[in-house]
Amino acid sequence: GGNGSALSYTGDFAQTSGVTVTMIPANSVVIIRYQATVSSTIQAGQSYNSTPVMIGYGSVASDSSWTPVSMTFSVTAPPPVIGTIATTSSVAGSIYIGEVSTQTFSVTLSPGSVGAFSVVLTWTGGAINIASGSVSVGSSITASGYSLTYGSTNSGATNNQATFSWTSVTDAPHSPLNDLVANNIMTFTISSVAPASASANTNGTTPSLAAVMGYANAARFPTTATSSIVIVEPTVNITKSLNVTSLWGGQTLQVTLTVDFLASSGATNIWNLAISDAIPTDFTINTASLTVTSPGTTVTKSATANSISVTAATYAKASGSIVITYTAGLASNETLGSVVQLPAATASYNSYSSGQYRSYTQTSSTSSIAVGTPTVAVTYVTSSIANTATSSLNIGETITLQAAISFPQGLASNTSLTFLWATQPTSVIVNITSITPIVGNNVRNNTSNNKLCTTGCVPVYQDLNGDGFLEFAAFYFGSVYVVADGVNDVRNLVYVNITAQVMGPPQNQQSATGLLSVNVTTNTPSGVVTSPASYSINVIEPVITTNLVANPTTQVATGLVTYIWTVTTPVTFSESTFNLAGGLYFPLWCCHFPR
Repeated sequence: GGNGSALSYTGDFAQTSGVTVTMIPANSVVIIRYQATVSSTIQAGQSYNSTPVMIGYGSVASDSSWTPVSMTFSVTAPPPVIGTIATTSSVAGSIYIGEVSTQTFSVTLSPGSVGAFSVVLTWTGGAINIASGSVSVGSSITASGYSLTYGSTNSGATNNQATFSWTSVTDAPHSPLNDLVANNIMTFTISSVAPASASANTNGTTPSLAAVMGYANAARFPTTATSSIVIVEPTVNITKSLNVTSLWGGQTLQVTLTVDFLASSGATNIWNLAISDAIPTDFTINTASLTVTSPGTTVTKSATANSISVTAATYAKASGSIVITYTAGLASNETLGSVVQLPAATASYNSYSSGQYRSYTQTSSTSSIAVGTPTVAVTYVTSSIANTATSSLNIGETITLQAAISFPQGLASNTSLTFLWATQPTSVIVNITSITPIVGNNVRNNTSNNKLCTTGCVPVYQDLNGDGFLEFAAFYFGSVYVVADGVNDVRNLVYVNITAQVMGPPQNQQSATGLLSVNVTTNTPSGVVTSPASYSINVIEPVITTNLVANPTTQVATGLVTYIWTVTTPVTFSESTFNLAGGLYFPLWCCHFPR
C-alpha cells in the first residue's frame, strides 16, 4: 500500500501465511501489528513463546531469497495467588486448650487451566489437631477429583496436617479479563484445637500454621501463607484462712476462702469452676452462714453439716476475686488439748467449656485448730498472822493459798490437780493441812454429768521425804466435762484452797525459801498436757535488839538510879514477835527495886 498506508489483517494467530507487501519504498518502515487471544486451556503460571517469522524479501519484486533472523517474545499465564490466613477464636490472637478455633484463607485463580492442584496445611509448634476442613469453589472454577485427607507430622498431635487436592482445576474466561471476583476464588476453612492430652500445649506456646499450594508451575511463584497463635492456660489461686487458731468446745470458727484469677495467666476465662471445702466431724457447719461475694460471676452455693460447695459456669479474670465465708461450731464435748486438722480447700476448673479441654485443680494450704487446755494460777488468800506479808512468813504460821483452775469448754480426760512444796534440804519445811475444792456450775463429772465433787472429791496427801510432814497433796478428778455455753467465766472454774503451816527452816536459817508447785494435768490425743503454776515464800525470823541505860551512872548509897531498857525490832523485818520475856538482875548486895 505504500509508505504510511494501512495493511489489512488477513489471518489469525495460528495462520501460517501472513501479510504481503509488494514494495517497501526506500527510507520507509513497515510496521506489522497483530493481536492474539490466549487459549482458554493455557496452563497457570506457564510461559509461552511466540516466534513471528518474516517469509522473505528481496531487492527486486521477483526476488525473495533473503530470510531474516526470527524474533521471539514470551507470554506468562498468571499463577494462583494465596491470601492471608485469618483465625477466629474467643480471644483474638490466642486459643485456650480445648477451644475450637477457625482458620480461613482464599486462593484466587486467573482464567486458564491449573491442572492438578493441592493446598497442604500444617501446624507446627505445640500440638494442634485439625478437626475438620472445607472449601468453597467459585462458580467460574471447574474442579474435579477432589479429596481431603488428614495426617500427622507431630508426635503430640493426631491430625496436625490437612491436604486439599484436585486432579484438575480450570478457571473459565470471563469479561473483563482482569475482573477477579468471587467467581474465581477458592475459600478454605479449617477448625483446629489444642488437645489437653498433648504435653506440648502449655501456657505461652506459639503454634504456627502454614498453607502451601502445589501445582505444575508452583516452583516459580510464591505459594505459602503462614499464621501463628498463642496457647493460653488459665491459672487460679485459692487460699484458706481462719479467724482463730484455738477454740473451746462449743465455740464458733469462721473460715474464709478466696479465689483469684492470676494476672499472670494468659487466659481471660475459665469454665465449670467448682470450689469445695470440707471440715472434720469435730465441727458442724452453720449452713445458713455460707456467703459468697463474686462481682460479675454468677454462682450456685450449697452447704451440708461438714462441707460447702460453690460453682460457676464461667469465671472471667476481669470479675475479680471470689470470697466465700462460713462458720462452724466445735463439738461441745471436744477433748481438751486436741488439735483438729482442717483439710485444704480445692478449686477445680476447665480450660474451655467443651471439647478437648484440660482440667485443673488448685488447693489451699491445710490448717489446724488447737482446742484449749486447763490453766492454773495461784494467789494468796490469808494467813494466821494478820500483819504478815503475803510471802514472808513466821515459823509456825499457817497460810492459805488459792489455786484457780480454768477449764475451757469441752472434755478434759483423766484430769488431776497436784500440789507440792519443795523438799530440797535448804527449803522451808511446810506441812499441808488441807485442800478444799470450790467448783463452778459448768464443771461436771463426765460420767454422771453432776457438778464435779458433788459426791465429794477425796484429797490425797503424802509425806514424800519421810520427815513427818505432808509436802504433797492432790485431787484426781478423772474425766471432767465443762458445759459449752459460749461464755468463759467463773462457772468454768475450780478453786482449791490450800492450807499449810510453816514448820521452820532447816537449821533455823534466816530467810529460807519455799516453793509451792501446782500442776493441772490432763490426757489429750497427742499425750499428757500439764499446765503449771507456782507460789514462793520465805521465812523471816523475828530479830530484836535491846539496850539498857542507867541514869545517873554513879550514885551514893541509898541513892536512886533510873534504868531504861529498850527492845527494838529492826525495820527490815515486819514479822511479829510473840512471848517476849525479859528481866533485870542485880546482886543482892547491890540494889533493890522500889517499883
